[in-house]
Amino acid sequence: MPYNCGMTHFDLLVPFGLPPPELAKDLLRGLDAPALAMLVSRARSRRDQESDPFARALPHEFWLAAHLGLAGQALPASSPPLAAAAMRAFGLSTDGGTWFMLNPVHLHIARDHLVLTDQRRLDLAESEARLLFKEAREVFGEAGHALLYGDPRNWFVRADQWDSLSTATLDAACGRNIDIWMPRGPGERDWRRLQNALQMAWHAHPVNEEREARGAPRVNSAWISGGAPATQEAPGDAAKRAALERFIARREGSLPGPAGMGLGASPEIVDNLLAPALAGDWGAWLQAMQALEQACFAPLLEALKTGRIDSLSMILTHGTHLSEFLSTKRSMGKFWVKPALSRLIP
Repeated sequence: MPYNCGMTHFDLLVPFGLPPPELAKDLLRGLDAPALAMLVSRARSRRDQESDPFARALPHEFWLAAHLGLAGQALPASSPPLAAAAMRAFGLSTDGGTWFMLNPVHLHIARDHLVLTDQRRLDLAESEARLLFKEAREVFGEAGHALLYGDPRNWFVRADQWDSLSTATLDAACGRNIDIWMPRGPGERDWRRLQNALQMAWHAHPVNEEREARGAPRVNSAWISGGAPATQEAPGDAAKRAALERFIARREGSLPGPAGMGLGASPEIVDNLLAPALAGDWGAWLQAMQALEQACFAPLLEALKTGRIDSLSMILTHGTHLSEFLSTKRSMGKFWVKPALSRLIP
């Protein structure tokens, strides 16, 4: 696995690399990951943070925003302001204003509320997305809002009057009653009216009729988050900009799974555990962790031992917790510390 010759430090962010506390002991008993065990057991703990279970973003999302220098621009109790940076990652430019990420989604009906389904499960084709986007652009245009297309999953809407609107990220709201996670503040009523108008426009859309006929979930709503001014400065560090671009591209589904990860630039964001964790599919989570042992943790351990990198920070999270482990070649020499995965239990 290639590494940059001059690299001295490597950051690895693994969302849901920590097992949920209530299942942690059972899950870790089924995980054969000696490299990960050595990395965490012989590392120095740099950070242990617990977050509010009703926070409007997940711990890894707040970490990413901070790493990109955007955390200070976030509203309290809102999703990180990633819209402008995400637009740049898609090569989109605007003449100003406040922009939000807009994601086509599927809401399913529970007994007495609506639940947001993981967008990764939509499997929305480019041709389908373009047709739905065309309809959405008309709906939003009638209300005075410009709409831009990034890819099938990621669109962008201009809403200058909503610059104080508090929103939640897709993954924070995934699998939950959306009433708790809906936008709050100035503009929330306007958003709900627009969302309802869009739902009506898409209800009998041919794309949804065809999707339903083949058993695919209907695209029956949209989710808004990440509001940011178009003038927001891009991170000055090229590696950090590249990290965001890789993250956005991965959400598009354009990058391969664990076996194809290239750990040549820091930070690396490994998102292979997100889908199974959000779905509560812990068998699939174990399989994905096992794959990461071979594709990621073992090569990084070897890189530390041979001096190809001097230090490694692994940032592992679950839904409400973030743990950071700092490893060095010297710390890997602590032969008296028995490798164990128990430190993955906060």
